[in-house]
Amino acid sequence: MKDREELVVGALLHDIGKVVRRAGDDRRHQIAGYDFTNKVKKFAVIQDYIHYHHEKDLLKKSLENEKVWYVCFADNLSSKERMTEDQKFEELRRMVNLLSKIPEGESSRNVTYFPAKPANEVVEAVKDMKEDQKTYEDLYRRFVEDAQKISPTPDDVNFLTYKYFSFIPQETRVEGDMDISLYDHLKVTAMLALSLYDYAKENDLKFESYQEMKSHFENSNVKPFLLVGGDVSGIQNFIANVSSKGALRSYRGRSFFIEILQEVVVDEILDKTGFYRTNVHFIGGGHFYLVLSNTEKVKKALEEIRNELNEWFRNRGLSLHLVIESVEFSVKDVEDMSKVFKKIGEKLNERKYRMYTEKDLEAIFPDDLNLIQEKGNHTCKICGNRVDKLFSIREGEEEIACDFCKEMYELGRELLEESHVYLAERKNGKFEIFKRKFDFSREPGEGFSYKLRRIYEFSEKEKNVRRIQVVTYFKEQEFEKIAEKAPGKKIASLLVDVDNLGKIFLKGLKKKTLSRYSTLSRLMSFFFKERVESIVEGKNVMVIYSGGDDLYLVGGWNDVLDVAKELREAFGRFTTNDFMTFSAGYVITDEKTSMSLIREMSERAESAAKKSGKNSIAFSNRNYYAVKWNTFFEMYNFYQELKEIADKVDRSVIRKALNLTREESPLNKAFLAYIEARENKDEDKRVANLMRENIDHLGENALNVILQFVDLLSRKS
Repeated sequence: MKDREELVVGALLHDIGKVVRRAGDDRRHQIAGYDFTNKVKKFAVIQDYIHYHHEKDLLKKSLENEKVWYVCFADNLSSKERMTEDQKFEELRRMVNLLSKIPEGESSRNVTYFPAKPANEVVEAVKDMKEDQKTYEDLYRRFVEDAQKISPTPDDVNFLTYKYFSFIPQETRVEGDMDISLYDHLKVTAMLALSLYDYAKENDLKFESYQEMKSHFENSNVKPFLLVGGDVSGIQNFIANVSSKGALRSYRGRSFFIEILQEVVVDEILDKTGFYRTNVHFIGGGHFYLVLSNTEKVKKALEEIRNELNEWFRNRGLSLHLVIESVEFSVKDVEDMSKVFKKIGEKLNERKYRMYTEKDLEAIFPDDLNLIQEKGNHTCKICGNRVDKLFSIREGEEEIACDFCKEMYELGRELLEESHVYLAERKNGKFEIFKRKFDFSREPGEGFSYKLRRIYEFSEKEKNVRRIQVVTYFKEQEFEKIAEKAPGKKIASLLVDVDNLGKIFLKGLKKKTLSRYSTLSRLMSFFFKERVESIVEGKNVMVIYSGGDDLYLVGGWNDVLDVAKELREAFGRFTTNDFMTFSAGYVITDEKTSMSLIREMSERAESAAKKSGKNSIAFSNRNYYAVKWNTFFEMYNFYQELKEIADKVDRSVIRKALNLTREESPLNKAFLAYIEARENKDEDKRVANLMRENIDHLGENALNVILQFVDLLSRKS
């Protein structure tokens, strides 16, 4: 194990003794941790990190391994929430749900907790503070079993600790809110330790003791850290730029391309600078934040990758552009990162307004007109670019696509193959993403691979595999087949976005440490990656994108409606906080509508929900009518009641009621009573009666939306 790898692995496992204690060992966690290295011998090399990561232990012994100094110092920085050492512990205390406390400082918040389970088994928050010891025993046993299977590399150990320690607390003191996960603490410790170590090495700093090293970095004028922010601009136009031919696969392919592109770009930065996934603070939606060392080597690498990627975008004719900015920060800043994150946000926004450097403009508009690439003689019918040659996207069909659009269609098609577990890097791979080429595969490649499915399963045969969380769920691959399974053959889309997220990050936390920001970011990502997958399971939908703080999917209108309801309920059970909300746009249309128009309508609907005061859902089938989620649940329950009799109701009755509810009128109740009296069938009378009983409470607009759903249910196939 190389020095940098040892440092990171040691940082990731330095507190393993805390888990051993919670599983029943009564020794100090610095000693109890040896139980793990005795059981998994390949990690014996990091025993010093377990034993000497507290200052009082380190200072008692003149330890020659200076790498442990950096982990000890980073452990202190990552634990600024930690209170005095002599406080009492409750070893089986659960991790406080940080989302349930936002905004902090309001006494009315009902705090909830997470069960101590592996990440893939956590569903929702619970009210009980105390965990069962057998749960910890099982957690530790399974952790050891998986540790036996993996390679002792930083990235493998990082994901192992993510799986098992994301929902257990860093600390279990009796007093205080233990709302930082052990995983986030370990990850931030590794992040900071390697950054400090790299800064010292690159600047040829040599220290005779731990205290000397600590004193140097505690100087506020020393800024060893670099917060790096990256943003790929032009994503929405890029994804939506598809025609109706093979639109759904192409759209999903382009969305997945962006997801993998951001991973590849981040990996290029990490490879070029010598860092690991522990230094990734957040990645999703075409954005990423990294914490690296503040060195010229790192800054040069960032500039080189930015230039290389933007040149690659130009060469492939893509209207995308990577913006990268960075902010230096000190050890003191780690205690309150709000100003650092605010500054990086401002710099990124400013850069977007002057996106192109002089070098970029020279490449786009060269002085020598002969250097301008000639346009081809054919127009791609998917993206509209002029190219030399067109290809068919399906065998035996017309040649309509440029090579890139064909690639995106194939990417979307192959992604949906359940057997495709890995995206393996290969010299002659068919999918080119930045500098790398990939093929989908059932098995990991001989070189590097991304694992897309079954990411929580570990195997000894997996070498150089990076697990990434991508929601790949689908029921059907074409709009036509989705529509066939939907009543009335209509499809719908759902666009979801968390409300006030910027305000939550800047003002929702009292203590704005890196560990707390890390926990908050991860919990949001967890919901939109992990929980969404289980909510959509079995439904007639395709997830286009889900991650970070938003989601976009399409499907049969009735199943999309069910997803909207279940998603909002699940979000409430996960956050247990009325302050934490999201808004959504629900658009109903037919299978022939272009993906770009569906997306545009979805954005309008979501915008209408935001403008109505947020915590709302808006419907395109009633002029973007928006309601609060509480009203939506009442509408949904009424819809369910009508759904039971929809196939027995004369459609003319529904149409009459629909016409009545198009406008508000004091006479509507009387007209509904008249319809009820005139109809002969019990089901027809029942519909009119229910409408009349609910018109004052729900209103005409809400009833009109519901009746349109019932009308679709009543249509004969």
